[in-house]
Amino acid sequence: MIKKIVKYIPSVLVPCIINFLLVYLYTDMLTPGKYGVLNVYLNTISFLYALFLECVNQTALRFYSDSDKGVDKKQYFTMFIMTHSIISIAIFVIAELINLFIFRFDVLVIVGAIVINAFFQFVMNLYRLEERTKKYT
Repeated sequence: MIKKIVKYIPSVLVPCIINFLLVYLYTDMLTPGKYGVLNVYLNTISFLYALFLECVNQTALRFYSDSDKGVDKKQYFTMFIMTHSIISIAIFVIAELINLFIFRFDVLVIVGAIVINAFFQFVMNLYRLEERTKKYT
């Protein structure tokens, strides 16, 4: 078991080192105000993804992995895309209403990042379930 864990340490360690270096790059290139805005955007994206689309990803993956009879992958993937799209449109509409009446922010950047992140996470986890990953994802 320890051998398997050690094998995947680079897949965790490398992103941590990159993020550590990015903090120094951001703080060197951005003013404190711009860095604060970037931080607010990143936290908003993470929060909204966890709140709205992570549950869809996990539910879909559990359904796929629990199915004993083998799910038609094309139908499964299409259903995920449809559900993902409906929720993403709802997030966009809500964000646009907040943008109009409460405070201003770049809705397309935030919603686009949430949608792309959710799709990426879904595909990576699907590859893991199908054991199609070679070493690291």
